[in-house]
Amino acid sequence: MAGVPRLQELTLYNPERTITVKGCPESCCRAEQEIMKKVREAYENDVAAMS
Repeated sequence: MAGVPRLQELTLYNPERTITVKGCPESCCRAEQEIMKKVREAYENDVAAMS
């Protein structure tokens, strides 16, 4: 049966996509914003390349 893989399966088979952020909550929040900005840019570049 096909479906969305569990998080454990994703991290098990794609360790290069695992990001760990350590620090105070404010620093982690800023890090998350920066990481998501880069992920969004990479996704948009991939979509544009496929068009």
